[in-house]
Amino acid sequence: MRRSLRRGAEAPRSEEEHHRQAEVVRSEDLASIVYTSGTTGDPKGVLLTHGNFMANLVSCQEVLHFTPEDLLLSFLPLNHCLERLAGYYLPLAAGAQVAFAESLRRLRENLREAQPTHMILVPRMYQAFHEAILDQVGKLPPRRQRLFAWALQVSTRRVQAEQEGRTPGLGLRAQWKLAHRLVFRRLHRAMGFQRMKYFISGGAALAPATEWFFHALGLPILEGYGLTEASPVVTVNRPGRSRLGTVGSALSGVELRLSPQGEILVRGANVMQGYYQRPEETAEALDEEGWLHTGDIGELDETQHLRITDRLKDILVLSNGKNVAPQPIESALVASPYLAQVVLVGDHCPYVTALVVPAVERVQAWAREHGHAVPEDCAGQAQSERVQALVRGEINRLTEHLADFERIKSFVLLERELTIEEEELTPTMKVRRKAVAERFAERIRGMYR
Repeated sequence: MRRSLRRGAEAPRSEEEHHRQAEVVRSEDLASIVYTSGTTGDPKGVLLTHGNFMANLVSCQEVLHFTPEDLLLSFLPLNHCLERLAGYYLPLAAGAQVAFAESLRRLRENLREAQPTHMILVPRMYQAFHEAILDQVGKLPPRRQRLFAWALQVSTRRVQAEQEGRTPGLGLRAQWKLAHRLVFRRLHRAMGFQRMKYFISGGAALAPATEWFFHALGLPILEGYGLTEASPVVTVNRPGRSRLGTVGSALSGVELRLSPQGEILVRGANVMQGYYQRPEETAEALDEEGWLHTGDIGELDETQHLRITDRLKDILVLSNGKNVAPQPIESALVASPYLAQVVLVGDHCPYVTALVVPAVERVQAWAREHGHAVPEDCAGQAQSERVQALVRGEINRLTEHLADFERIKSFVLLERELTIEEEELTPTMKVRRKAVAERFAERIRGMYR
């Protein structure tokens, strides 16, 4: 397994710009100028000091409790602020080990080799694990499939009781122990998860079905929230006390409040100094009282756990004045085994539409199961009327609870997945909406003709 650090891509700079940056670093005692992912515009250089990172590191260690016996398998790029802080600085500060995954292709092999106690991934990776496990279970003999379904049901009931603040009854605890011994312990060993204490998720919204699935397997995912401008962690669920469906509560030393519009505001020693050579945007993001305006919309429950509802700049304002938050709808849709990627469209338009990428292998398995003939590649499936009918059925099923103006009136299937290489996704798999809208402009216009 590769043990060297992976170098992150840096924005190209002239020699003059490099010298100006060096002056800034000396004068501001900076640890880094870290560039944002650019999901809503051009990437911006975030000025972060050693003090910013140290404040965040200390607050994270208070709740995550890394020890010298722990080993973290690092997979995300180190130019991603979350991986740098929680996947590098934090374990090293605690005396823990860090192993570096070699590639996506060898990730499963690296997991079995390293047997990590912690790992940080983006939601798309957890969804991929979720689908892979279900695919493997689907290939088991019927008796073992029934055993897995029983074990999952028992464990889900246990998680449900804990989420409701109830102590699971004696019978349920006994059933769970049996389910763990017969099913889950073997699954953990097969995937290299036998020492896993918990996963950490950030960078985008985690699908509720996937979150519940992992908790039921005895592999809790601690979902958190942060941004580069906050070094980056703002909130996180605590080990053993996760509140599913939320991104946790604020770290110590981090103040959190909501504006009248629901925008999340953050203040603390972890908040950036500003944007590199962008005084106007710095003034927009940091107000006179030191509050960072995150651009994210959220809500706090009665226990002060935060839920992210959407990105302020992502809100679709329809031509009739109705506002549609796309992210919760997209997250609900990709919970379908047959939808790999979904991007909602509709800003300044009369109704909501969507760009959809079918989950090619799962669609093919569905077709075989029902005796249908469909193409085996994404481009072919995009043209298949049978696949389009399947996708329409899934969209209708998963959005029937929405208001009429939020429902998807039309969609197109794309011939390929959105990728990082085509600059349609960030390195943490978030959609660059502007780039996608420009790349597929003609397809989008076609849905409104």
